Amino acid sequence: MEKTHAGLAVVGILIIADIFLFIWRPLGENFFIIADLLVVVLAFASFLFGLYAYKLHGFRSLQGKALLFLSLGIFFWFLGESAWAVYEIALGIEAPIASFADLMWYAGYPLFIAGLYYEWKITRIPLTKDRKFLAVLLLMAVLILVSWYGIIPTVQNSETDLLEKSVVIGYVAGDLAIMLGCSIIIVSFLGGKFAKPWIIITMAIILTSLADIGYSYLSTAYETGNWIDLLWDIDYLLLAYGFFYYRQSVKEIEIPVKKKRGVE
Repeated sequence: MEKTHAGLAVVGILIIADIFLFIWRPLGENFFIIADLLVVVLAFASFLFGLYAYKLHGFRSLQGKALLFLSLGIFFWFLGESAWAVYEIALGIEAPIASFADLMWYAGYPLFIAGLYYEWKITRIPLTKDRKFLAVLLLMAVLILVSWYGIIPTVQNSETDLLEKSVVIGYVAGDLAIMLGCSIIIVSFLGGKFAKPWIIITMAIILTSLADIGYSYLSTAYETGNWIDLLWDIDYLLLAYGFFYYRQSVKEIEIPVKKKRGVE
């Protein structure tokens, strides 16, 4: 597990460096350029690590399907991050709402939900027959309340037009669906052989959903370089690490088995 420990150390250093970057805020008023480019790089790195993990299985297995759909979801979010950066840096459009970037982020939601579905199928646990189901119901209630609280300012803002409100509400609805799915998966995986990497990946997805709800709460007051951006950065870093951790965990189990069977 030395590689996973080293990877965790690297992630920790990058998170600390990111925090200091947001404190220092180089370029002053133009710090948004750094913030925009940073999240694009981290999103793409996360996508590559997702493919790196997927290659262990291919599309025929449930694990492979889960990893591929999650990776594709990240890819579309990478496209959304890239489009947002183009709007702000190249076109000078600050914090665009109802843009091409939103279409790309929206496109990622069904892919994430598909990935979470196959991730849940790996456990083969009928949750409704498990005592943990009550914990999931309670968590669902909390998430619904948090999501509703995040959407109130946008709904009540008279300066926000119907299209912008619809976009923000759509994000909250999509993130709520993802968080509910993630909650079920975390409970289902507890105590499993590959629980740790899957829980890291799932928790990272929850983190970005919480960041989205924070963005919805700020709505028109949001500017790139806000502290909420740290959550998206950390999300992509944890996703990348979760995929790396997963691949290393599988390899450490498979290699001894192959040696035992005399497979080179």
